[in-house]
Amino acid sequence: MLREYVNDIFVEEYRVPSYRTLLEAKDNPKTIITYHNFINAYELQANGESSFGNICCMSVDSAIDLLLEEQKIKKKKKARKKRR
Repeated sequence: MLREYVNDIFVEEYRVPSYRTLLEAKDNPKTIITYHNFINAYELQANGESSFGNICCMSVDSAIDLLLEEQKIKKKKKARKKRR
């Protein structure tokens, strides 16, 4: 289902990275909301609300930002442990 949604929304060059981002977001408690935002926006867009296609793209962008932020936090914590 998710792959079909991503294929419908994104052009070919963005499909694989967007799909992987959404899968990662789905399994992360801090980013799962972006996954649900994507699914809900897609369903609204599929029912004729054409402007919700942009929300799908913004959901993936938001997931990327949150995942990168979490990686930075983990790196900082790891560096602090090494200092001790």
